[in-house]
Amino acid sequence: MLWIKNWMETRWRVLSAIGLFCIVSVLFSLRVPEGPGNAPVAPETRFAFFLTTFALFFMMQAVILGGAGIKTQAPFRTSRGLHGSMHFTLSLPVSRLRIMATRVLLGVVEMFAVISIGCILVWFLFIPKFPELHITLSDLGAHLVTTFAVIAVCFFLATLLSTFLDDLWQAWGTFLLLGLVRAVSSLVPIPKSIDPFLSVSTSSPLLTHSIPWPAVSMAVGVSGVLLFASMKLVQNRDY
Repeated sequence: MLWIKNWMETRWRVLSAIGLFCIVSVLFSLRVPEGPGNAPVAPETRFAFFLTTFALFFMMQAVILGGAGIKTQAPFRTSRGLHGSMHFTLSLPVSRLRIMATRVLLGVVEMFAVISIGCILVWFLFIPKFPELHITLSDLGAHLVTTFAVIAVCFFLATLLSTFLDDLWQAWGTFLLLGLVRAVSSLVPIPKSIDPFLSVSTSSPLLTHSIPWPAVSMAVGVSGVLLFASMKLVQNRDY
């Protein structure tokens, strides 16, 4: 019942994200010059711009889907306080940890589906317009793995905040923390090999033809820490 309930409460967020991304991708693809001689900017720079834009979109969706915890959310808006079915959720004969685990696992699957569809659209709409980059299907798979690992950090950060903040503050808190981390990383130089922001843009496998394993490993480690902290917070608040 938890799986069905969670899907019913998040399905419109997932479907709207996929629909919006399809529309944005088609509109963006219509503005991409067909050949390298049609624009003075290097093709790598132009392609990295689209990757950065899409990465920001995936981050926003990760925050929306990651604000699961043990909460239930309205389909298209954030709100203060408890959602209407929150009391019903907590009255179920299951632990908070199990409720959170089910929500998180479903959210991860939904996030992977959104990113996968996004990569498929990039393959059909954008990559053919940049033949000089010599992007292969294996590069696309590597980009999918890298993007999923990096975006998972946003997802689990939102999950952590959702365990003790309401829907509105969870969303804004996640965006503020991500912006703060990005600002600090721009002021304090860090090696490009471990920069998660670059690994989905200028250092994407679509451009470097290899997975940035240091950045992916760091993202997986941070996601694990955030998930562990979320589980501990939920267990401490259990009845």
